[in-house]
Amino acid sequence: MKSTLQCCFLLALCGLCPLISWAQVWPENAINLVANSDGRPVVADVKYWPDPDGLNPEQVIERGRFRTVGSDKFSFYAKKHWYSLRLSNPSDSAVHYFLATGLPSTPLLKAYWVDGGTVVEHFSSLASDPFAARPLVYPLLFIPVKLPAYSSKKLLIEHQSLANYPLALRVVSAEVLQEKMSFFTLVRGIVFGALFVFFILFVAQACSTPSSALIYYCCYIAGLILLVGQVFGYNFTYLWPTSGNFNQLFTPLITGITYSFYYLFSAHLFNLREQFNTLYRVTILLAVLAFLLAVANVALDVFWLLAALALLGLPVPIVIAVWARRKQLTSANLFLAGSILHCSLSYLLALECLGVHLGYSYYLFSLLSAGQILDLGLFSTALLRQASHLRKALYDQLEQRVSDAETLASAEKERAMMLASRQAEALSLATATHDLNQPLAAIRFALALVDDQKNTGAKEHIVKTLNYTEELLKSMTKHGKDDYEHARQQVAAQQVFVQVQKRQSELFKQKGLAFRIHMGVAEFECMPVILQRIVDNLLVNAARYTSRGGVLLSVRRRAGAVLVQVWDTGSGMTPAQVERFKQPFTQENSQSLQGFGLGLFIVKTLAEKAGYSLSIRSELGRGSCVSVLLPQHAAKSSHL
Repeated sequence: MKSTLQCCFLLALCGLCPLISWAQVWPENAINLVANSDGRPVVADVKYWPDPDGLNPEQVIERGRFRTVGSDKFSFYAKKHWYSLRLSNPSDSAVHYFLATGLPSTPLLKAYWVDGGTVVEHFSSLASDPFAARPLVYPLLFIPVKLPAYSSKKLLIEHQSLANYPLALRVVSAEVLQEKMSFFTLVRGIVFGALFVFFILFVAQACSTPSSALIYYCCYIAGLILLVGQVFGYNFTYLWPTSGNFNQLFTPLITGITYSFYYLFSAHLFNLREQFNTLYRVTILLAVLAFLLAVANVALDVFWLLAALALLGLPVPIVIAVWARRKQLTSANLFLAGSILHCSLSYLLALECLGVHLGYSYYLFSLLSAGQILDLGLFSTALLRQASHLRKALYDQLEQRVSDAETLASAEKERAMMLASRQAEALSLATATHDLNQPLAAIRFALALVDDQKNTGAKEHIVKTLNYTEELLKSMTKHGKDDYEHARQQVAAQQVFVQVQKRQSELFKQKGLAFRIHMGVAEFECMPVILQRIVDNLLVNAARYTSRGGVLLSVRRRAGAVLVQVWDTGSGMTPAQVERFKQPFTQENSQSLQGFGLGLFIVKTLAEKAGYSLSIRSELGRGSCVSVLLPQHAAKSSHL
């Protein structure tokens, strides 16, 4: 019985020996790989030290003053960052897990196994390494970790980051890694899809109705797409997988350029240049500085200055939004909400980059991604609402211009009809006086036959009466002739077109175009106000769509009419375009930043009201000729 108890005791002691030995080597702060392999953060058990001198691992072991991550929050400058953690495997089999860093790439990342004073390099990722050199071909960086059964090891991580951005360490198994990367790919795909939808939508908008704010906003979205691709690691994975050094330089470059376009978009959204020039200049200065620092960082390490510029400059769009809100401008509230969100997210990123580690770094990129989509949604809605408001105001203004043109044409037409009526009256009066002269002449002839010796007094009285009557009829005829000639509006060609030349010559001079006038008619009948309005519109259109060569204005006589033509050496039009451009608010896309698209429509309206004939001949790539035929009355004033 006694021997049996002794055997049982020995067996129990043998079974407890591994546990006793394990308890002797198990540190209280060791990270249990098996228990934490589901991807939970292990920050609480990681020690951190910002190294201001750039020491090697052996020196760090001796001189490093490690503390828990987060206890040293303000490390504004460090040449290297060191992380110390102890990993343990309490299971009875070897494990192979991965340490997720939370970063797509970094200038330097090395891991060392430390056993007493012995340091063995375990993992290395350098800035110059191609993407294929990674142990795992994922967009994010992972450090592989292998531990035998019942073992514990100390891992020392050496890290050089972009402006002190910290590692967000997590332990994942191969199965969990596959699951999380699948989810990662799905979420990132949704983010990229949303960004591309915004980009395509606003590029189409900018092509149809371009404006400075729209163009800068499209550039801003394009910058965001490249920046998000860089943060997610897709640029290095797919665009330049063999250019590791360039990949490190691209992050600050695209960051600065994106901020530059953000400032430019903010400056032009509310026409700040015209309404608040001082704030406009400050915003443009921020944009220029952000761009210059981004480019300078390619050769110099000035990312610190870029991050500091973001801290100082990000409130400026908020100031713009508050100003626009006080002015009660359209979409000011939406832009204010988007600016505050953008500023908050950027401050979180800038604070991490400046070394103020608040413990949210692992979630920061996901938070930024979601925030950018919401941010773009606010900015896009603000921009679309403002564009809709401006378009409505513009169309109201243009419709008023069309209405004014039609009113002018109607007034001139009524005036012409009144003049024509006066012509008819004057002609009728002249005809009547002419007819009355016939019986008076007969009476005078009859009086000549009367004997001068008889009824002398009566005869003299009749002669005087006839003389007075004839003088009265001549006066009435002369008055009718004057009214007739005045009503016909005979004008000197020099008088009409010299004024046009004075108004338009500066426009052609600014564009470097030749402008000539050929007048083959000395005077002609027209409505001067309408004709000058027509010619002005034709000349402005010709100058707008002509980049080289010149414009000719010619006036020639045709059978029963005068032909006014404007020739240009511009881009020309197809027949379909000619008909389309006769409609209001129609322009060529390439020139749509100029004018309102009303030129030919106003010409067409005025010509119809005045009774003129309008025709257009054009050849694509060679130029156009617009002709206006002015009918001339056959009757001459001399006939009276």
